[in-house]
Amino acid sequence: MSFYYPQGIIQLNAVLEDFGYNSNPRLQEPYVWNVVARRLTVNLNNYKEADTFSAEIDYKNFPLDPRIIRSLGVSVFLENKRQIFDAGRTNALDLIKPGYDNIIFQGFADTDKLVLNQNNRTVSLDGRDFTSLLIDREYLGDPIVTSKTLDKVIQDLLNQLNETRIDPSKPGLGLLIDNQTGEELPILSDVEGSKDALAGLYNSKGKKTYWDIIQELISNTGLIAYVALNRLVITKPRNLYDRSKSKVFVFGRNVKDLEYERKLGRQKGFNVRCIALDFEEKELITANIPEEATESWAKDIGVKREPIRLPVAKAPQAVPENSANNANTSGATNPQPQGAQGTTEKDTAPYLTFRIAKVKDKAALITIGEKIFEEVGRQQIEGKLTTREMKIFSPEVKGEDQLFSATKFRIGTPIEIRIDQGDLEGIPSNLRAAARTSKDVDTPQQKTVRKNTIAARLKQRGYEPQIADALAEALTLFDTPFYVKDVEFTLDQDDGFSMTLGFINFIEIPQNLVEGKT
Repeated sequence: MSFYYPQGIIQLNAVLEDFGYNSNPRLQEPYVWNVVARRLTVNLNNYKEADTFSAEIDYKNFPLDPRIIRSLGVSVFLENKRQIFDAGRTNALDLIKPGYDNIIFQGFADTDKLVLNQNNRTVSLDGRDFTSLLIDREYLGDPIVTSKTLDKVIQDLLNQLNETRIDPSKPGLGLLIDNQTGEELPILSDVEGSKDALAGLYNSKGKKTYWDIIQELISNTGLIAYVALNRLVITKPRNLYDRSKSKVFVFGRNVKDLEYERKLGRQKGFNVRCIALDFEEKELITANIPEEATESWAKDIGVKREPIRLPVAKAPQAVPENSANNANTSGATNPQPQGAQGTTEKDTAPYLTFRIAKVKDKAALITIGEKIFEEVGRQQIEGKLTTREMKIFSPEVKGEDQLFSATKFRIGTPIEIRIDQGDLEGIPSNLRAAARTSKDVDTPQQKTVRKNTIAARLKQRGYEPQIADALAEALTLFDTPFYVKDVEFTLDQDDGFSMTLGFINFIEIPQNLVEGKT
Protein backbone atom coordinates (compact mmCIF):
# COMPACT_ATOMS: atom_id res chain seq x y z
CA MET A 1 0.00 0.00 0.00
CA SER A 2 1.36 3.43 -0.89
CA PHE A 3 0.36 7.07 -0.72
CA TYR A 4 1.65 9.79 -3.01
CA TYR A 5 2.49 13.21 -1.68
CA PRO A 6 4.26 16.29 -3.06
CA GLN A 7 7.81 16.92 -2.04
CA GLY A 8 10.13 19.80 -2.84
CA ILE A 9 13.57 21.02 -1.93
CA ILE A 10 15.66 24.09 -2.67
CA GLN A 11 19.31 23.74 -3.57
CA LEU A 12 21.33 26.78 -2.49
CA ASN A 13 24.59 27.64 -4.19
CA ALA A 14 26.07 30.36 -1.97
CA VAL A 15 29.11 32.59 -2.33
CA LEU A 16 29.96 34.14 1.04
CA GLU A 17 30.89 37.75 1.57
CA ASP A 18 34.66 38.33 1.97
CA PHE A 19 34.20 42.10 2.25
CA GLY A 20 36.75 42.68 -0.49
CA TYR A 21 36.15 45.54 -2.90
CA ASN A 22 37.89 44.08 -5.92
CA SER A 23 37.39 40.35 -5.51
CA ASN A 24 35.71 38.39 -8.31
CA PRO A 25 32.86 36.24 -6.96
CA ARG A 26 33.19 33.95 -10.00
CA LEU A 27 36.60 32.85 -8.67
CA GLN A 28 35.37 32.07 -5.17
CA GLU A 29 34.41 28.58 -4.06
CA PRO A 30 30.61 28.24 -3.66
CA TYR A 31 28.94 26.30 -0.85
CA VAL A 32 26.01 24.04 -1.73
CA TRP A 33 23.16 22.94 0.59
CA ASN A 34 19.72 21.41 0.18
CA VAL A 35 16.93 22.83 2.35
CA VAL A 36 13.19 22.23 2.76
CA ALA A 37 10.96 25.31 2.59
CA ARG A 38 7.94 26.01 4.75
CA ARG A 39 6.31 27.57 1.69
CA LEU A 40 7.56 27.58 -1.88
CA THR A 41 6.18 29.34 -4.98
CA VAL A 42 7.55 29.25 -8.54
CA ASN A 43 6.09 31.38 -11.34
CA LEU A 44 6.81 30.50 -14.97
CA ASN A 45 5.98 33.67 -16.90
CA ASN A 46 5.68 34.79 -20.51
CA TYR A 47 8.73 33.84 -22.58
CA LYS A 48 9.80 37.51 -22.76
CA GLU A 49 9.81 37.85 -18.97
CA ALA A 50 11.92 36.31 -16.23
CA ASP A 51 10.54 33.38 -14.23
CA THR A 52 10.39 34.06 -10.48
CA PHE A 53 10.40 32.18 -7.20
CA SER A 54 9.75 32.94 -3.54
CA ALA A 55 10.41 30.78 -0.51
CA GLU A 56 9.91 30.92 3.22
CA ILE A 57 12.38 28.77 5.19
CA ASP A 58 12.55 28.10 8.91
CA TYR A 59 15.63 29.83 10.27
CA LYS A 60 16.68 26.66 12.10
CA ASN A 61 16.85 24.86 8.71
CA PHE A 62 18.80 27.61 6.97
CA PRO A 63 22.47 26.57 6.85
CA LEU A 64 24.07 29.98 7.39
CA ASP A 65 23.48 33.56 8.47
CA PRO A 66 21.83 35.30 5.47
CA ARG A 67 23.69 38.51 6.32
CA ILE A 68 27.00 37.09 5.11
CA ILE A 69 25.73 35.89 1.70
CA ARG A 70 27.24 37.73 -1.24
CA SER A 71 25.37 35.89 -4.01
CA LEU A 72 22.98 32.98 -3.93
CA GLY A 73 22.16 30.63 -6.76
CA VAL A 74 18.86 28.80 -6.39
CA SER A 75 17.55 25.58 -7.95
CA VAL A 76 14.07 24.28 -7.10
CA PHE A 77 13.11 20.61 -7.37
CA LEU A 78 9.54 19.35 -7.07
CA GLU A 79 8.16 15.84 -7.44
CA ASN A 80 5.22 13.65 -6.50
CA LYS A 81 6.81 10.99 -4.26
CA ARG A 82 5.31 8.10 -2.38
CA GLN A 83 5.29 6.59 1.08
CA ILE A 84 5.04 2.80 1.15
CA PHE A 85 3.50 0.82 4.01
CA ASP A 86 4.21 -2.89 4.35
CA ALA A 87 2.30 -5.57 6.26
CA GLY A 88 4.33 -4.94 9.41
CA ARG A 89 3.19 -1.29 9.41
CA THR A 90 6.70 -0.02 8.95
CA ASN A 91 7.10 2.52 6.23
CA ALA A 92 9.72 3.67 3.78
CA LEU A 93 9.98 7.23 2.48
CA ASP A 94 10.85 7.68 -1.17
CA LEU A 95 12.75 10.93 -0.71
CA ILE A 96 13.23 13.36 -3.56
CA LYS A 97 16.62 13.35 -5.26
CA PRO A 98 17.61 16.52 -7.14
CA GLY A 99 18.01 15.91 -10.84
CA TYR A 100 17.15 17.08 -14.34
CA ASP A 101 13.81 15.23 -14.32
CA ASN A 102 12.37 17.12 -11.34
CA ILE A 103 13.96 20.57 -11.59
CA ILE A 104 11.42 23.36 -12.23
CA PHE A 105 13.48 26.51 -11.62
CA GLN A 106 17.07 27.66 -11.80
CA GLY A 107 18.24 31.19 -11.13
CA PHE A 108 19.36 33.61 -8.44
CA ALA A 109 18.00 35.15 -5.26
CA ASP A 110 17.53 38.90 -5.62
CA THR A 111 16.70 39.55 -1.96
CA ASP A 112 16.84 37.71 1.34
CA LYS A 113 14.95 38.77 4.42
CA LEU A 114 15.45 37.60 7.99
CA VAL A 115 12.42 37.80 10.31
CA LEU A 116 12.79 37.03 14.01
CA ASN A 117 9.93 37.50 16.47
CA GLN A 118 8.03 35.61 19.15
CA ASN A 119 5.97 33.71 16.56
CA ASN A 120 8.30 33.20 13.62
CA ARG A 121 11.94 32.76 12.86
CA THR A 122 12.11 32.63 9.09
CA VAL A 123 14.27 33.50 6.12
CA SER A 124 12.42 34.73 3.01
CA LEU A 125 14.01 34.50 -0.44
CA ASP A 126 12.84 36.06 -3.70
CA GLY A 127 14.51 35.81 -7.06
CA ARG A 128 14.42 35.38 -10.84
CA ASP A 129 15.80 32.94 -13.38
CA PHE A 130 18.78 33.47 -15.69
CA THR A 131 16.75 35.88 -17.83
CA SER A 132 17.41 38.46 -15.11
CA LEU A 133 21.13 38.43 -15.97
CA LEU A 134 20.27 39.84 -19.41
CA ILE A 135 17.43 42.11 -18.25
CA ASP A 136 19.55 43.88 -15.64
CA ARG A 137 22.56 44.65 -17.88
CA GLU A 138 22.47 47.62 -20.20
CA TYR A 139 24.30 47.09 -23.48
CA LEU A 140 27.20 49.52 -23.81
CA GLY A 141 29.27 47.60 -26.34
CA ASP A 142 30.28 48.20 -29.95
CA PRO A 143 27.99 47.73 -32.97
CA ILE A 144 27.05 44.07 -33.35
CA VAL A 145 28.40 42.11 -36.32
CA THR A 146 25.41 40.47 -38.05
CA SER A 147 27.20 38.69 -40.91
CA LYS A 148 26.91 35.43 -38.94
CA THR A 149 24.16 32.97 -38.18
CA LEU A 150 21.72 34.06 -35.49
CA ASP A 151 23.01 31.65 -32.85
CA LYS A 152 26.59 32.86 -33.27
CA VAL A 153 25.55 36.50 -33.01
CA ILE A 154 23.70 35.81 -29.76
CA GLN A 155 26.55 33.67 -28.43
CA ASP A 156 28.91 36.62 -28.99
CA LEU A 157 26.56 38.76 -26.90
CA LEU A 158 26.39 36.19 -24.11
CA ASN A 159 30.17 35.84 -24.05
CA GLN A 160 30.49 39.53 -23.19
CA LEU A 161 29.08 38.85 -19.71
CA ASN A 162 30.89 36.80 -17.08
CA GLU A 163 27.57 35.49 -15.81
CA THR A 164 26.38 34.03 -19.14
CA ARG A 165 29.70 33.15 -20.84
CA ILE A 166 30.34 29.46 -21.44
CA ASP A 167 33.57 28.43 -19.72
CA PRO A 168 34.80 24.93 -20.77
CA SER A 169 36.89 24.72 -17.59
CA LYS A 170 33.78 25.21 -15.44
CA PRO A 171 30.92 23.10 -16.79
CA GLY A 172 27.45 24.13 -15.71
CA LEU A 173 28.17 27.86 -15.86
CA GLY A 174 26.78 30.18 -18.51
CA LEU A 175 23.85 29.96 -20.92
CA LEU A 176 23.80 27.32 -23.64
CA ILE A 177 22.04 28.12 -26.91
CA ASP A 178 19.48 25.47 -27.86
CA ASN A 179 18.24 25.67 -31.47
CA GLN A 180 14.85 23.92 -31.53
CA THR A 181 13.74 25.11 -34.97
CA GLY A 182 14.97 21.90 -36.62
CA GLU A 183 16.77 24.03 -39.20
CA GLU A 184 19.96 25.99 -39.61
CA LEU A 185 19.43 29.50 -38.27
CA PRO A 186 19.55 32.38 -40.79
CA ILE A 187 22.36 34.87 -41.27
CA LEU A 188 21.07 38.18 -39.93
CA SER A 189 22.71 40.39 -42.54
CA ASP A 190 20.88 38.40 -45.26
CA VAL A 191 17.45 39.31 -43.87
CA GLU A 192 18.04 42.78 -42.43
CA GLY A 193 17.76 45.79 -44.69
CA SER A 194 20.56 48.30 -44.38
CA LYS A 195 21.70 51.39 -46.26
CA ASP A 196 25.19 49.94 -46.06
CA ALA A 197 24.64 46.22 -46.42
CA LEU A 198 28.34 45.47 -46.69
CA ALA A 199 28.91 46.70 -43.15
CA GLY A 200 26.81 43.90 -41.66
CA LEU A 201 26.44 45.78 -38.40
CA TYR A 202 23.59 46.34 -35.96
CA ASN A 203 23.61 49.63 -34.07
CA SER A 204 21.68 49.82 -30.84
CA LYS A 205 19.72 53.06 -30.44
CA GLY A 206 18.74 54.36 -27.03
CA LYS A 207 19.15 52.59 -23.73
CA LYS A 208 18.64 48.89 -24.29
CA THR A 209 19.52 45.84 -22.24
CA TYR A 210 21.09 42.67 -23.57
CA TRP A 211 17.66 41.04 -23.40
CA ASP A 212 16.08 43.87 -25.43
CA ILE A 213 18.67 43.44 -28.16
CA ILE A 214 18.33 39.64 -28.25
CA GLN A 215 14.54 39.91 -28.55
CA GLU A 216 14.86 42.49 -31.34
CA LEU A 217 17.33 40.38 -33.32
CA ILE A 218 15.15 37.30 -32.84
CA SER A 219 11.93 39.04 -33.90
CA ASN A 220 13.55 40.21 -37.16
CA THR A 221 13.76 36.54 -38.19
CA GLY A 222 10.22 35.62 -37.13
CA LEU A 223 11.46 33.37 -34.32
CA ILE A 224 11.14 33.57 -30.54
CA ALA A 225 13.67 33.12 -27.73
CA TYR A 226 13.27 32.33 -24.05
CA VAL A 227 15.36 31.03 -21.17
CA ALA A 228 14.63 27.51 -19.92
CA LEU A 229 16.76 26.64 -16.88
CA ASN A 230 20.35 27.03 -18.13
CA ARG A 231 19.52 27.17 -21.85
CA LEU A 232 18.53 30.00 -24.18
CA VAL A 233 16.02 28.34 -26.50
CA ILE A 234 15.47 29.59 -30.06
CA THR A 235 12.39 28.17 -31.74
CA LYS A 236 9.43 28.86 -34.03
CA PRO A 237 6.20 30.05 -32.44
CA ARG A 238 4.32 26.96 -33.62
CA ASN A 239 6.90 24.63 -32.06
CA LEU A 240 5.67 25.76 -28.65
CA TYR A 241 2.09 24.72 -29.36
CA ASP A 242 1.66 21.07 -30.37
CA ARG A 243 -2.06 20.56 -30.11
CA SER A 244 -1.85 16.78 -30.51
CA LYS A 245 -0.22 16.59 -27.05
CA SER A 246 -2.93 18.40 -25.09
CA LYS A 247 -3.54 17.62 -21.41
CA VAL A 248 -7.14 17.30 -20.25
CA PHE A 249 -8.71 19.22 -17.35
CA VAL A 250 -12.32 18.57 -16.32
CA PHE A 251 -14.04 21.03 -14.02
CA GLY A 252 -15.57 19.08 -11.16
CA ARG A 253 -12.86 16.40 -11.25
CA ASN A 254 -9.32 17.71 -11.35
CA VAL A 255 -10.03 21.47 -11.42
CA LYS A 256 -10.67 23.39 -8.20
CA ASP A 257 -11.33 26.86 -9.67
CA LEU A 258 -11.94 27.94 -13.26
CA GLU A 259 -12.26 31.42 -14.80
CA TYR A 260 -12.89 32.52 -18.38
CA GLU A 261 -12.69 35.95 -19.94
CA ARG A 262 -13.44 36.77 -23.56
CA LYS A 263 -12.34 39.97 -25.26
CA LEU A 264 -15.42 41.13 -27.13
CA GLY A 265 -15.28 43.43 -30.12
CA ARG A 266 -11.94 42.13 -31.37
CA GLN A 267 -11.33 41.45 -35.04
CA LYS A 268 -12.53 37.90 -35.70
CA GLY A 269 -11.79 37.65 -39.43
CA PHE A 270 -8.67 39.33 -40.76
CA ASN A 271 -5.70 39.12 -43.08
CA VAL A 272 -2.19 40.30 -42.28
CA ARG A 273 0.02 42.44 -44.50
CA CYS A 274 3.68 43.08 -43.65
CA ILE A 275 5.70 45.66 -45.53
CA ALA A 276 9.43 46.38 -45.48
CA LEU A 277 11.81 48.56 -47.45
CA ASP A 278 14.80 47.06 -49.25
CA PHE A 279 17.33 49.90 -49.22
CA GLU A 280 19.64 48.15 -51.69
CA GLU A 281 17.06 47.71 -54.43
CA LYS A 282 15.05 50.74 -53.32
CA GLU A 283 11.81 48.82 -53.47
CA LEU A 284 8.98 47.90 -51.14
CA ILE A 285 8.56 44.27 -50.12
CA THR A 286 5.11 43.02 -49.15
CA ALA A 287 3.97 39.75 -47.60
CA ASN A 288 0.24 39.00 -47.40
CA ILE A 289 -0.82 36.27 -44.97
CA PRO A 290 -2.29 33.71 -45.41
CA GLU A 291 -2.16 33.81 -49.25
CA GLU A 292 1.65 34.04 -49.33
CA ALA A 293 2.30 31.85 -46.30
CA THR A 294 4.35 28.68 -46.53
CA GLU A 295 2.50 25.44 -47.21
CA SER A 296 3.67 23.81 -43.96
CA TRP A 297 2.47 26.75 -41.85
CA ALA A 298 -0.92 26.89 -43.59
CA LYS A 299 -1.38 23.18 -42.99
CA ASP A 300 -0.55 23.51 -39.29
CA ILE A 301 -2.92 26.46 -38.86
CA GLY A 302 -5.72 24.95 -40.94
CA VAL A 303 -6.21 27.68 -43.58
CA LYS A 304 -5.86 27.79 -47.32
CA ARG A 305 -3.22 29.96 -48.94
CA GLU A 306 -5.69 32.58 -50.10
CA PRO A 307 -7.23 35.70 -48.55
CA ILE A 308 -9.69 35.20 -45.71
CA ARG A 309 -13.14 36.19 -46.91
CA LEU A 310 -16.19 37.02 -44.80
CA PRO A 311 -19.90 37.11 -45.69
CA VAL A 312 -21.21 40.64 -46.14
CA ALA A 313 -24.90 41.55 -46.38
CA LYS A 314 -25.70 43.72 -49.41
CA ALA A 315 -28.52 46.27 -49.43
CA PRO A 316 -31.70 45.44 -51.39
CA GLN A 317 -31.80 46.55 -54.97
CA ALA A 318 -34.18 49.34 -55.86
CA VAL A 319 -37.31 48.36 -57.82
CA PRO A 320 -38.81 50.76 -60.41
CA GLU A 321 -42.06 52.35 -59.31
CA ASN A 322 -43.83 51.33 -62.50
CA SER A 323 -42.78 47.73 -62.16
CA ALA A 324 -45.57 45.23 -62.52
CA ASN A 325 -44.27 43.50 -59.43
CA ASN A 326 -44.85 46.62 -57.37
CA ALA A 327 -48.63 46.29 -57.18
CA ASN A 328 -51.19 43.49 -57.03
CA THR A 329 -54.59 43.34 -58.72
CA SER A 330 -56.31 45.19 -55.88
CA GLY A 331 -53.91 48.12 -56.14
CA ALA A 332 -52.17 47.38 -52.82
CA THR A 333 -48.40 47.71 -52.73
CA ASN A 334 -46.51 44.40 -52.59
CA PRO A 335 -44.57 44.48 -49.25
CA GLN A 336 -41.83 42.11 -50.51
CA PRO A 337 -41.32 42.57 -54.26
CA GLN A 338 -38.98 40.29 -56.13
CA GLY A 339 -35.47 41.65 -56.39
CA ALA A 340 -35.76 43.73 -53.22
CA GLN A 341 -34.35 41.10 -50.88
CA GLY A 342 -30.87 41.66 -49.49
CA THR A 343 -28.15 39.30 -50.66
CA THR A 344 -25.09 37.90 -48.92
CA GLU A 345 -21.77 38.00 -50.73
CA LYS A 346 -18.17 37.33 -49.79
CA ASP A 347 -15.71 40.19 -49.39
CA THR A 348 -12.06 40.02 -48.49
CA ALA A 349 -11.57 40.47 -44.74
CA PRO A 350 -9.70 43.61 -43.60
CA TYR A 351 -5.92 43.64 -43.80
CA LEU A 352 -4.03 44.45 -40.61
CA THR A 353 -0.87 46.17 -41.85
CA PHE A 354 2.45 46.09 -40.03
CA ARG A 355 5.63 47.93 -40.99
CA ILE A 356 8.71 45.78 -40.40
CA ALA A 357 12.11 47.42 -40.10
CA LYS A 358 15.48 45.98 -41.10
CA VAL A 359 14.15 43.17 -43.29
CA LYS A 360 14.93 42.88 -46.99
CA ASP A 361 14.29 39.17 -47.52
CA LYS A 362 10.82 38.12 -48.71
CA ALA A 363 10.98 34.72 -47.00
CA ALA A 364 11.88 36.33 -43.66
CA LEU A 365 9.02 38.81 -44.04
CA ILE A 366 6.59 35.94 -44.64
CA THR A 367 7.81 34.19 -41.50
CA ILE A 368 7.27 37.37 -39.49
CA GLY A 369 3.79 37.74 -41.00
CA GLU A 370 2.92 34.19 -39.99
CA LYS A 371 3.99 34.93 -36.44
CA ILE A 372 1.89 38.12 -36.33
CA PHE A 373 -1.14 36.25 -37.68
CA GLU A 374 -0.83 33.76 -34.83
CA GLU A 375 -0.33 36.45 -32.20
CA VAL A 376 -3.38 38.43 -33.32
CA GLY A 377 -5.52 35.30 -33.51
CA ARG A 378 -4.48 34.19 -30.04
CA GLN A 379 -5.77 37.28 -28.23
CA GLN A 380 -9.40 36.25 -27.88
CA ILE A 381 -10.21 34.08 -24.87
CA GLU A 382 -8.13 33.75 -21.74
CA GLY A 383 -8.64 32.32 -18.31
CA LYS A 384 -7.16 30.71 -15.24
CA LEU A 385 -7.59 27.38 -13.51
CA THR A 386 -6.33 25.95 -10.24
CA THR A 387 -5.76 22.29 -9.47
CA ARG A 388 -4.33 20.33 -6.55
CA GLU A 389 -3.65 17.28 -8.69
CA MET A 390 -0.06 16.43 -9.56
CA LYS A 391 -1.06 13.98 -12.30
CA ILE A 392 -3.06 15.17 -15.33
CA PHE A 393 -4.65 12.95 -17.99
CA SER A 394 -2.79 12.98 -21.29
CA PRO A 395 -4.94 11.37 -24.04
CA GLU A 396 -2.21 11.23 -26.69
CA VAL A 397 -0.21 8.79 -24.53
CA LYS A 398 -1.25 5.15 -24.50
CA GLY A 399 -0.82 2.58 -21.75
CA GLU A 400 0.30 3.15 -18.18
CA ASP A 401 1.93 6.55 -18.76
CA GLN A 402 -1.27 8.47 -19.57
CA LEU A 403 -0.88 10.56 -16.40
CA PHE A 404 1.25 13.65 -17.06
CA SER A 405 3.22 15.18 -14.18
CA ALA A 406 1.95 18.66 -13.31
CA THR A 407 5.52 19.83 -12.72
CA LYS A 408 6.20 19.39 -16.45
CA PHE A 409 3.79 22.14 -17.49
CA ARG A 410 5.60 24.94 -19.28
CA ILE A 411 4.68 28.01 -21.31
CA GLY A 412 2.97 26.80 -24.49
CA THR A 413 1.81 23.40 -23.20
CA PRO A 414 -1.53 22.72 -24.96
CA ILE A 415 -4.46 21.95 -22.68
CA GLU A 416 -8.06 20.93 -23.14
CA ILE A 417 -10.73 22.14 -20.71
CA ARG A 418 -14.01 20.30 -20.39
CA ILE A 419 -17.00 21.22 -18.26
CA ASP A 420 -19.56 18.66 -17.12
CA GLN A 421 -22.72 20.41 -18.29
CA GLY A 422 -25.96 18.71 -17.33
CA ASP A 423 -27.73 20.06 -20.40
CA LEU A 424 -25.24 18.28 -22.63
CA GLU A 425 -25.29 14.95 -20.83
CA GLY A 426 -25.85 12.07 -23.18
CA ILE A 427 -24.13 13.78 -26.09
CA PRO A 428 -21.07 11.68 -26.95
CA SER A 429 -17.91 13.68 -26.46
CA ASN A 430 -16.81 12.94 -30.00
CA LEU A 431 -19.82 14.93 -31.23
CA ARG A 432 -18.54 18.13 -29.60
CA ALA A 433 -15.89 19.98 -31.53
CA ALA A 434 -14.53 21.45 -28.29
CA ALA A 435 -13.58 17.98 -27.13
CA ARG A 436 -11.55 17.03 -30.17
CA THR A 437 -7.81 16.70 -29.77
CA SER A 438 -6.85 15.83 -33.35
CA LYS A 439 -6.52 18.20 -36.28
CA ASP A 440 -8.71 16.03 -38.50
CA VAL A 441 -11.21 18.08 -40.50
CA ASP A 442 -14.78 16.78 -40.53
CA THR A 443 -16.71 16.34 -43.75
CA PRO A 444 -19.82 18.51 -44.23
CA GLN A 445 -21.95 15.41 -43.64
CA GLN A 446 -20.23 14.66 -40.31
CA LYS A 447 -20.70 18.25 -39.14
CA THR A 448 -24.39 18.16 -40.07
CA VAL A 449 -24.94 14.92 -38.13
CA ARG A 450 -23.13 16.30 -35.08
CA LYS A 451 -25.06 19.58 -35.18
CA ASN A 452 -28.45 17.88 -35.57
CA THR A 453 -27.72 15.44 -32.74
CA ILE A 454 -26.75 18.20 -30.32
CA ALA A 455 -29.77 20.32 -31.31
CA ALA A 456 -32.15 17.40 -30.77
CA ARG A 457 -30.74 16.74 -27.28
CA LEU A 458 -31.14 20.39 -26.32
CA LYS A 459 -34.71 20.56 -27.59
CA GLN A 460 -35.54 17.50 -25.47
CA ARG A 461 -34.37 19.47 -22.43
CA GLY A 462 -36.77 22.35 -23.13
CA TYR A 463 -34.64 24.74 -25.18
CA GLU A 464 -36.49 26.89 -27.71
CA PRO A 465 -35.86 25.47 -31.22
CA GLN A 466 -34.07 28.63 -32.42
CA ILE A 467 -31.83 28.72 -29.33
CA ALA A 468 -31.10 24.99 -29.58
CA ASP A 469 -30.17 25.27 -33.26
CA ALA A 470 -27.95 28.31 -32.64
CA LEU A 471 -26.18 26.65 -29.69
CA ALA A 472 -25.67 23.44 -31.67
CA GLU A 473 -24.20 25.45 -34.53
CA ALA A 474 -21.82 27.25 -32.16
CA LEU A 475 -20.70 24.04 -30.46
CA THR A 476 -20.08 22.48 -33.85
CA LEU A 477 -17.89 25.33 -35.03
CA PHE A 478 -16.23 26.18 -31.71
CA ASP A 479 -12.97 24.27 -31.74
CA THR A 480 -10.66 26.29 -29.53
CA PRO A 481 -7.52 24.76 -28.09
CA PHE A 482 -5.90 26.54 -25.17
CA TYR A 483 -2.24 27.01 -24.41
CA VAL A 484 -0.53 27.76 -21.13
CA LYS A 485 0.71 31.35 -20.88
CA ASP A 486 1.93 31.27 -17.25
CA VAL A 487 2.23 28.74 -14.43
CA GLU A 488 2.40 29.07 -10.67
CA PHE A 489 3.50 26.12 -8.52
CA THR A 490 2.90 26.37 -4.78
CA LEU A 491 4.00 23.88 -2.12
CA ASP A 492 2.96 24.61 1.46
CA GLN A 493 3.71 22.46 4.50
CA ASP A 494 0.14 23.01 5.76
CA ASP A 495 -1.93 23.21 2.55
CA GLY A 496 0.04 20.89 0.27
CA PHE A 497 0.45 21.33 -3.49
CA SER A 498 -1.50 23.55 -5.86
CA MET A 499 -0.92 24.68 -9.44
CA THR A 500 -2.50 27.69 -11.14
CA LEU A 501 -2.41 27.86 -14.94
CA GLY A 502 -3.11 30.98 -16.92
CA PHE A 503 -4.19 30.01 -20.43
CA ILE A 504 -5.07 31.68 -23.70
CA ASN A 505 -6.60 30.37 -26.87
CA PHE A 506 -5.37 30.23 -30.41
CA ILE A 507 -8.18 30.92 -32.85
CA GLU A 508 -7.91 28.58 -35.80
CA ILE A 509 -9.92 29.83 -38.79
CA PRO A 510 -11.11 26.95 -40.97
CA GLN A 511 -11.28 28.14 -44.57
CA ASN A 512 -14.55 26.32 -45.19
CA LEU A 513 -16.09 28.42 -42.38
CA VAL A 514 -15.03 31.77 -43.77
CA GLU A 515 -16.16 30.68 -47.22
CA GLY A 516 -19.63 30.08 -45.78
CA LYS A 517 -19.61 26.31 -46.36
CA THR A 518 -21.22 23.81 -43.99
